[in-house]
Amino acid sequence: MRLPVLYPILDADRLGAASAAEPGEALCRQAEALAEAGCSVLQYRAKRLPAREALAQARELRRRLPRLT
Repeated sequence: MRLPVLYPILDADRLGAASAAEPGEALCRQAEALAEAGCSVLQYRAKRLPAREALAQARELRRRLPRLT
């Protein structure tokens, strides 16, 4: 497996995803921008979110970015 040059980490805590009006919307917009810029691998991290919310965000990312799965 060849790793990409850029390997962004999407941190839900840093992006303020937990406090957004629509949970995870800022995170998803950022992920979409990175994918459009050519990133083929993204790492999602949510250390402070409850497990259910983190899983919901991860599923939403997968739904919105099918070419990365």
